[in-house]
Amino acid sequence: MSGWSDVELIATGLGHSIGLKTDRTVVAVGRNDSDQCNVSDWNLGTPCPIEDIYGKKSDETELLRYLRDNVLTKSLEGQEIIRLYYELSPFIVKAMQEDEKFKQLVKEMIDGILPLTRESVE
Repeated sequence: MSGWSDVELIATGLGHSIGLKTDRTVVAVGRNDSDQCNVSDWNLGTPCPIEDIYGKKSDETELLRYLRDNVLTKSLEGQEIIRLYYELSPFIVKAMQEDEKFKQLVKEMIDGILPLTRESVE
């Protein structure tokens, strides 16, 4: 499908699918009888806290994406964690941009779980 490269999250509806790309833009394909595929002006521009701390293509970011895509998506609890993460991310990023100490605290918490994450995916 054209435009579906770098898609990191997909949602499906009745006869259509929507994809969230790594650049926070959205693509859609399928039935469009209710304009459900008109997403060209959607942009979820706020970066995720992980990208803000470690960078978009860092080993840490890639590891946590792998955990999301290959572990958390497999259970209802994991899917809820993903949903909450995307719901809260804009507020976390805003707080980190306004308070460097808060950003450092978030980084320390994530750094603390990275070794466990590495173990669980190896």
